Amino acid sequence: MSERPGRPLPPVGDAGSTVVRFPGRSARQRRAARWAIGAGVAALLALVAWILFFSPVLAVDRVSVTGTRLVDRADVERRLEPLRGEPLPRIGTGRVEGLLADVPGIAEVRSVAQPPTGVEVVVREETPVARKEAGDGVDVLLADGSVLSGIADEAPGVGALPSMADPLPGGDLALIHI
Repeated sequence: MSERPGRPLPPVGDAGSTVVRFPGRSARQRRAARWAIGAGVAALLALVAWILFFSPVLAVDRVSVTGTRLVDRADVERRLEPLRGEPLPRIGTGRVEGLLADVPGIAEVRSVAQPPTGVEVVVREETPVARKEAGDGVDVLLADGSVLSGIADEAPGVGALPSMADPLPGGDLALIHI
């Protein structure tokens, strides 16, 4: 105990003393208290991890797609349907890239979390280099060599592309019909 200035405490154990000295916690009690606090902190961290990564509290219910001009947005959104219901912290750009890996015309994708339950997928398309008139719209040759078919002539940037008179290379294997 500390002394107050100006008034000394009476010595412990004197016959007229009213101060009673209580024994401190034993080493066993201190160790048990540390273990209990540690267990409480671990349980709290486990609960937070479960809420973030496994519970439906942060389940994705909105997936928005931006950056598509030539690639069919509806096809991209359909391919991203497996993201709905997944907890937001478990969705990353790698997962989105995996879902859109075989879509022709996409150069890069990035996912941006929109808490608490939304994801925005930003698409960067391959650069279009040429166009060819087709019966159901326009075929567009992209910088990576793939061809997108059935693109509307009014699509942004398509009208300014140089026109090709010859058939586009790639045959049926590189065509995607939208």
